[in-house]
Amino acid sequence: MTVGARLIYPTPIFEPYVGAGFGFYYISLDKPRVDDTAFTLGGYLSAGADAWLNRQIALNAELKYHYMNPEFGGSDVNTSGLVFTLGIRMGF
Repeated sequence: MTVGARLIYPTPIFEPYVGAGFGFYYISLDKPRVDDTAFTLGGYLSAGADAWLNRQIALNAELKYHYMNPEFGGSDVNTSGLVFTLGIRMGF
């Protein structure tokens, strides 16, 4: 469960944005000899853009960095990393 915010620079066709958020993350580690779960506090930073094809449909690209350091078996494990997504945004 995270709470986030976006700052959008609206233009007629191309809409870049940046965002940030924080919250609690549920993490499951399922590896040989290790099967553990954890809740941890974490956050993210994001940057992306929407390219509007018409008034209701846009192509979306976003790069998001998640920061999380849960504890598994008494040791902090860095599960942070980058996620790149492509999608379609639809207005109703």
